[in-house]
Formats: sequence, structure tokens, C-alpha cells
Amino acid sequence: MTLLLITDIYLFTVDGNWGEWSDYSNCSTTCGGGTQNRTRLCDNPEPSNGGSTCSPPGSETRSCNPVSCIGSTLFFISDIFAAILVDEERTGVYQNLIKIQTRMFRLRCYYTCYQWPMLTTEKLE
Repeated sequence: MTLLLITDIYLFTVDGNWGEWSDYSNCSTTCGGGTQNRTRLCDNPEPSNGGSTCSPPGSETRSCNPVSCIGSTLFFISDIFAAILVDEERTGVYQNLIKIQTRMFRLRCYYTCYQWPMLTTEKLE
């Protein structure tokens, strides 16, 4: 059996490089201006053997949904029903009266009633 002693080991430094950007996150709001974020990792390749890390930024933020929120006014008709006057064209004239049939909706609807389209509504004539 022969045992070799290696004394000169050369480790090459590998500088890190950015990987692909992730998709942008969902917008933080549905109207009135929000933000979306995306990230990337320093893994293409990862730094090793004393190589430099990637220079920031590893994340980006952009604006989204800048259109002002549709104006709405919530009216309580009874313990179960509520109605919303909606100004869909943002003209200052509330034209559509919508009856809400879910008590939970009433509690969550104070600022952004239009965000809950999955709940049962019907237009009042």
C-alpha cells in the first residue's frame, strides 16, 4: 500500500452569480396603488472557496393597480341584508344598488366591498 501526501492543493474561487427572477407576487391591493415583489437567489453558481457573493439587489418591488378604488357606500337594511351604492365610473353619482346577503360580508366589506365577488349579490330595482 502506498500513501501519497499531497501538500499543494489549489482551490479555485468561484464567484456567485444571480439565478433567475421569481414571478412577481400578487398585488398587495386590488386598487388605489399597491406593490408586487420578486426575488432571485445567488445560486448560479453559489459562491465558494472565498469567491464573492452577488451584489444586491436580490429583490425588486414595483407598483401595481394604481387606479383609484371604486367609490361605494354601505347601507344596513336589516340584520341580514345590507346594500351598497356603487359609483362604477367614479363620476360621483351612485347608480347601482346591490343587496348583500351574507352577514360575514357586512363585517369585512367596510372599505372594499367590491373585493368579494364570490359572495351572493343581486341588483335591486
